[in-house]
Amino acid sequence: MRVGMEASGHARWFERLLSDLQFELWIGDASEIRTKRVRKQKTDRQDAQLLLRLMIEDRFPRIWVADAENRDLRQLLWHRHRLVQMRTRVMNQLHIVALNEGLRRKKALWRPAGRHQLESLILAPWASRRRQDLLDLLDQLSPKIQELTGALEDEVEKRPVTRRLMTHPGVGPLTALAFRVGWSCRALPEWNLRSWRGVFSS
Repeated sequence: MRVGMEASGHARWFERLLSDLQFELWIGDASEIRTKRVRKQKTDRQDAQLLLRLMIEDRFPRIWVADAENRDLRQLLWHRHRLVQMRTRVMNQLHIVALNEGLRRKKALWRPAGRHQLESLILAPWASRRRQDLLDLLDQLSPKIQELTGALEDEVEKRPVTRRLMTHPGVGPLTALAFRVGWSCRALPEWNLRSWRGVFSS
């Protein structure tokens, strides 16, 4: 049994169900399918008939779909990426608290001496509460990010391709694994177009 459907970001449960039933699933490029639709009117029945016709006529615009392991690695990358974004927002807010009190330490604010100065600032009650809550969040996020970074580095070591990618200047574990699983490297801080020219040419 073969099933065709348009690409969707909310159908993992359906894909797993078909896999358990040992049905073959083809996922089609939604924009390509849209160009093949003749009628402007759009209903679920008409969509299903169009997909069936495209499959029968061997014109179904099938796209590549990552396997389960690949998708799970993307979750590791995405989760770490989001936590880093959260930590950056927290750190930026703490920088603002420090700047408002005349404390300019830039990156040194996160060293023990800088943090001690930040904690020693005399603030109004709610400003003090905000500072403490932000510091607590920072202390919670940093260990989680370190744990995920360690897991990411372990995954990189398991794969010869990612180890080879890391031999290029400017390519670290995060970028290497992101490139391996097909994640958007442009979202990563390690993205360096000059370095990737060497990867593509080798």
